[in-house]
Amino acid sequence: MKANAPEKIYVSNYSSGLTYNWHNERLAISDIEYTRTDAFIEKARKWFRQQPETYDANGVRVYGDKDFEDFKKYMEGE
Repeated sequence: MKANAPEKIYVSNYSSGLTYNWHNERLAISDIEYTRTDAFIEKARKWFRQQPETYDANGVRVYGDKDFEDFKKYMEGE
């Protein structure tokens, strides 16, 4: 089922507090970004499927610091 809501919303964070309104685009560097959980999970699943599989001596799949940084960039849309 597709959600009938934007993937991300932004709430302005002013020194006096948060605004009661939200918007679809970042308006200021201090805006707080919220992402729908199902959209986040689907995007993460796609990234993990694209990664080469590397295992340690015990057969456990491993990811390094560079993988984590690449994951962060991917999730941020870079």
